Amino acid sequence: MSKKPFSISKIATSHDGDSCATADRDDNIWVWNLHDGSLVSTFPSCYSFGGSRLAITPDGSLCIAGDYETKGIAVYRVSDGSVLWRRRDLKQVQYLSYDMKCALWVACFDETPCHLLDRETGKTVEKIPEVVGRTVSPYDDVVLVEKPRKAGCELCDAAAQTMIAAIKKYTAALSVSFGPGCAFVSQVAGSLGAFSTQNGRLLWEHDPGQTKHFLNVSYGRTAEAVFGVVWAFKGGGDDDVLVSFDVATGRVLQEVALGTYWTVEFALGGDALVTSRGEVFDVTGAKPRLHLRLKTPAVVG
Repeated sequence: MSKKPFSISKIATSHDGDSCATADRDDNIWVWNLHDGSLVSTFPSCYSFGGSRLAITPDGSLCIAGDYETKGIAVYRVSDGSVLWRRRDLKQVQYLSYDMKCALWVACFDETPCHLLDRETGKTVEKIPEVVGRTVSPYDDVVLVEKPRKAGCELCDAAAQTMIAAIKKYTAALSVSFGPGCAFVSQVAGSLGAFSTQNGRLLWEHDPGQTKHFLNVSYGRTAEAVFGVVWAFKGGGDDDVLVSFDVATGRVLQEVALGTYWTVEFALGGDALVTSRGEVFDVTGAKPRLHLRLKTPAVVG
């Protein structure tokens, strides 16, 4: 058994789930309890770094991981790390998520159609062309889809499968989140925008400044505010900053310097922020909530 320094390269959470999954530098998956910081399980996976190739179900029972090159996509039982199913034919995956309303896995690729996959078998239920990202609102019956080749985003009625509005200005979405009646989209090297889920109208927009963008955004259920983590993608050395906004107006409520992190992810209904150092903060004031117990021996092999 080797004991390498633990390093989180990717974090995956679900909107209301009590667990989070992390991937380390050796592509092992670690699943954590977000209420006490304890390790639930750890197991080797087909995960490869890049894109968004890790996701977990809200109940914390299943985890999906993908490899860009040859290993395809696999779903693992969190209880023992065993493989529930694997699709080696689905290569070059860039985006994985779980559609909690339809109970389907979502797999998106660079050029080929997006696949909606059966939770238990991995069978393709539907193929959706021209989609490279797909986020479902936990509050309204809407979905935001990201289009390829800088074609922007589309806000769609999930039930009718019809487009509500095109959001063409946001050609390279970095993070997507929903609140009641609102969609929040951050753009690579650009602004954070709030849009009405009824008609797609731009409600407000915030520019984080030159050479900065919002790495992650989320609606905080308890605070009823919008939160975003600003990252300086050029120059380096600047702290990541947690910014909170008034939902209706976009007015900045608070800015808190966090330090520098490899990656961060919102969790627990947007009330918490998990960092690559294993810290879990309350989003209100960035107050420490707990720390994931990272001092655990690495997986054998």
